[in-house]
Amino acid sequence: MTFLLACGPSMEEKKKAEAIRIQDSIDTATRIQDSIAAIEYANYLDEASKVNTAIENENEQPKQEEQVLLSDESSLIAYLSGKIFHGTNIGIEINPSSIDIDGVNRYFNISFSVISPTLGRVRGESLSNPDGVINITVNTRTGCIENDGGSFCQ
Repeated sequence: MTFLLACGPSMEEKKKAEAIRIQDSIDTATRIQDSIAAIEYANYLDEASKVNTAIENENEQPKQEEQVLLSDESSLIAYLSGKIFHGTNIGIEINPSSIDIDGVNRYFNISFSVISPTLGRVRGESLSNPDGVINITVNTRTGCIENDGGSFCQ
């Protein structure tokens, strides 16, 4: 009678299997490190892109005018010159001789006065209503004018 002994893997086969398992672990660790490095680099590029976009946006935005301080009537007139102030569906332009609303001359006999270094007052008489007067407050700090609670800005 012949007996065959079932033998497990030889010692050499065990060493070979262990070496393959170790090499697979090393390869997996290397792939993980490469993935982490790629993610870190992608995050770096994303942050750099955000910074570049912010710089580009800052450069594209119109620069705020420097604070205008009013000293007399002529400085108020100079501040208002060439500006159109907008509200809901209305544009107001104040000139030395008229106040135009949506491009139409509505007020005349214009007077200017300075209230403070950042506030001025403009008064005009209505062309269509003999008793009509408009009083406008000019705020150089906000770049807006106000009339009867309505605010109109550049």
